[in-house]
Amino acid sequence: MKGMPCLLRPVACALLVALAGSTSAQQPALTQNDVLSLKDGRFFLDGKPFAEISFNKFDLFWNLWEEAVKGRDLDDGNEAVIRQNSALKDLHDLGFRTIRIFASPWGGREFFENPQKREAFFQALDKTYDLCDQNGILVYASLGCGDFSEIPAIEKNPDPAAEHLRELVADPQSKSRQLLYEYLDAVVARYKDRKTVVMWEITNELTNQADIMPGTHVAKGRRMPTLKDVGSFYNDVTARIKAIDPLRLVGNGGSHLRESAWNLYSGNGWKKDTLDEHVGAYRLALGDTALDVADIHYYAVPTDGFIIQDSSGGEVRLNPAAYMKIGQQIGKPVIFGEYGPLPHVSDPDAIEHTDKPLPPGWFESYEEKDLAIPWFQKAVDDIIEAGIPITYWWCYQSDRKYEKDKPGRFDVSLDLNPELVNIIAEGNRRLQEKLCKPVLP
Repeated sequence: MKGMPCLLRPVACALLVALAGSTSAQQPALTQNDVLSLKDGRFFLDGKPFAEISFNKFDLFWNLWEEAVKGRDLDDGNEAVIRQNSALKDLHDLGFRTIRIFASPWGGREFFENPQKREAFFQALDKTYDLCDQNGILVYASLGCGDFSEIPAIEKNPDPAAEHLRELVADPQSKSRQLLYEYLDAVVARYKDRKTVVMWEITNELTNQADIMPGTHVAKGRRMPTLKDVGSFYNDVTARIKAIDPLRLVGNGGSHLRESAWNLYSGNGWKKDTLDEHVGAYRLALGDTALDVADIHYYAVPTDGFIIQDSSGGEVRLNPAAYMKIGQQIGKPVIFGEYGPLPHVSDPDAIEHTDKPLPPGWFESYEEKDLAIPWFQKAVDDIIEAGIPITYWWCYQSDRKYEKDKPGRFDVSLDLNPELVNIIAEGNRRLQEKLCKPVLP
């Protein structure tokens, strides 16, 4: 039955798929202590206060998916399995307990519509979680819910008659939304009884798609959602997940809102928000929803934050401490789902190059360790000082082939740059000393 087209109603399909493929059907029922939970604004795991600076291992599942979809066995001799297992062992040995991963294929929903690809998807995700279990690693799993419109993110000439991102996000009755719900029913039911998944993430950086091209909300032929649409989507999808798995927390998946988010939503263009307006934008997108966690993606280490304005036109800097305050104002604990001081590279062959001048003392590659080390230390110190309880650094050991010899690659590892990895591991220990003191009776 696993991998066959499901013609039943979504919830029934989800239950059958879960029973057919889950490796944990006979395990004892999980309790609140087995997953991340919140009490009085603090995170708990295993009944104890929890905080962590850990890593994105974003391509963990992707590498196994690429093997499975080619029909290759995901056994212990598979090179991709060996590489991912080695990375997870590194992370465990360094003292990390959780990681963030992308838990669905990149580039659209075909993996779920195609029966053969759906089977490969579940094989790869089962193996992903098996490897995590073997290495004592828990997962903040990004579900990729923003990829279920009929227009893939990579489509250059979208069909105007097809359902675009706006229909997925803004219309609960759209075909795209209903397919997304079928996917959620299957995936969440399949893994909800595994301790491996410590928290669910809805999708990656959907807020970046909000209020593109104010007035028409059509960008390069694609119909786009508003910030209010995104908030409603987060609310609906969180409710769907929690109907199946009421135990786990749900986060949005970043990114940070643009510095003009409220004014773009209000039709005032790229005027910088005031702090009150910006808090209003966060309340609209995240605060007034069923989400448990406000997940911010923050790479503004070289500039010490993003700049908005106060009521008199002066600068307000959105740094980690400021985001903690915004979380308090909207009633959501803040985590950083992506974070780090990334190389700024002028080489056009780099992973991501820029024509902008480099900040003084910045680096073009992690190989420039004398330059990178103080910035890594500053980034760690900023997190600890602000008290961000959970941060996932971008990123540990990318195994994507096209990155291998590129200048300015964004990953670190014990093989490539142990000095940088150890700064993060030591920062994690310091954060836990600060935030994980026992709760007094």
